[in-house]
Amino acid sequence: MYYRLFLLVHILSEMLSGVREDLLSLRTKLTVGVVNLSLKGYVEELQQKYESKVEQGCGCDLKVLNTMREDNIGSALIPKEELGEEMKALKTTADGNCLFNSASILLRGDESDSHVLRLLTAVELFLNPQYYANHPKLTEAKTFSSFSDTTLFSLLLSDSGQKEFEKKGSRADAIQAEAMATCKLGKWGTFLDVMAVATVLKRPLFSVYPLFESNKGIRPLLNGLLQPRVTTGKDSRAVHILWSREGFDNRPGIIFQPNHFVPVISHLSSTQPSMTANKDMPSVKIEASPASGKQKGISEFFQPAKHATKRSSFQAGLTSASENDRVPSLKVPKESVVTIRKFQDSWKVEFPWVMYDAGSNTMFCDFCRKAGSKIAGKTDFVSGSKTFKKETLKKHGESHSHLRARDFVINEQRPVTQGPLFKGFKKAAEKVEEQAFKEVSVKMNTAYFIAKEELPFTKFPGLLQLQQKNGVKVSNTYANDTKCAEMVSTVATLIKEKNAFKLQNEARYISVMIDGATDTSSTENEIVYARCVNNGRPVNLLVGHTPVEHAHSEGKCNVI
Repeated sequence: MYYRLFLLVHILSEMLSGVREDLLSLRTKLTVGVVNLSLKGYVEELQQKYESKVEQGCGCDLKVLNTMREDNIGSALIPKEELGEEMKALKTTADGNCLFNSASILLRGDESDSHVLRLLTAVELFLNPQYYANHPKLTEAKTFSSFSDTTLFSLLLSDSGQKEFEKKGSRADAIQAEAMATCKLGKWGTFLDVMAVATVLKRPLFSVYPLFESNKGIRPLLNGLLQPRVTTGKDSRAVHILWSREGFDNRPGIIFQPNHFVPVISHLSSTQPSMTANKDMPSVKIEASPASGKQKGISEFFQPAKHATKRSSFQAGLTSASENDRVPSLKVPKESVVTIRKFQDSWKVEFPWVMYDAGSNTMFCDFCRKAGSKIAGKTDFVSGSKTFKKETLKKHGESHSHLRARDFVINEQRPVTQGPLFKGFKKAAEKVEEQAFKEVSVKMNTAYFIAKEELPFTKFPGLLQLQQKNGVKVSNTYANDTKCAEMVSTVATLIKEKNAFKLQNEARYISVMIDGATDTSSTENEIVYARCVNNGRPVNLLVGHTPVEHAHSEGKCNVI
């Protein structure tokens, strides 16, 4: 027996070693751009070599998956209302290969095929870059997201793909660069890899992304059903993989960022009938007990009562008396039965946040205890509750204090600054800010030109339209004469502040020049210039123009 076990471990070790070598070889041979026939033949040969291993696994049995360890944080992140059924997340190894570990668990029930799935994902991306460059999910997300098509595509990429995309602007080249990066063991999977995994598994894959107020802009892209590129028709049931989190950080102000993938499966309840149950078995209707109002299990009808009732002294007297002394019509009142309630382990399935401490015989809420009484409020689920009722758990799970504590624990997570998703958010924000800055610069320069050339503000919209025809990206926001006047006023204020700073801090000697002028209402104004030396050259700086009450010398002196 030990020899067979040793032989099995040896074979698995050799298989993993072979996959690692093929991944390393594939990474060194892949190129970006034109693919020659010899390279394409080598990649297709690798695909045929490992594809048969995936086809042998038709998906692990759901009963087996339900015996595996549950990921409580992942289960809490599942948007159960959207999925429409009771589901739970399973534990996976957080080693950078978690996406492929999750797929391997769904395929075989363990993580043994993780490296094989990584290799096939890299091959799928490399051979079909045009399909993933225009994936149907990108088209679908555009209708629901405020991000542009280019920004949405950038969110699919890691640093390797983004650098290639910025260098040449080719989506196909960026995806081939991503294929090369995917060959590296421990490299965190991107949404592009998730798309390709659906084709590798040859079945639909549902990408489950948690629902928070802060991620509604990106969620239309990352959440939803992904169809395989080629449908085989063998199994159309979708598998589910969740964007989850490994590790906690309760610092205030930290938003949720995923850094882990976990598989999600349908939960089989212990009361759910077996798939192999005898269909010919007649149904048995169990009547509710009139005393308790609850249904009895079948076993209770064949077992003695758990709680024996002590007889009263009156009852004892009746039993010890003779037949002649008994009162036939006397009815003895029933004594109440004290039910000792216990914590049920099955509650952890329906309420993954509940924890039980056998030492103190209390149950508590994991979220509320971690959040503390300041967030969760005064509740027994922080210190420990002994009210072992399912109804109590339901009420707590729906309470505002529990929901507040749950959001605090889950939302206050450490952002993964090195992760591809965080960098994708950062790139999107930077691009939006860069485009907005360029637009404002164009409009401010146009407003300055109008003021410099003494043109009417009504020319502002027409000049912006002219620049749009010339290829300048300018939106119609603030494209009116009123905003042009505000921009001119802002520019004038900035120029005055800049000149005032130079005169106060840089000019050693100045001379002042004053000249009278009238505005459109014929009001007398005095224009004040200051002359100073800047970089060895004399310059005239506008200090401002101010209306005067009287045009005589005293009035002009008051202006200065």
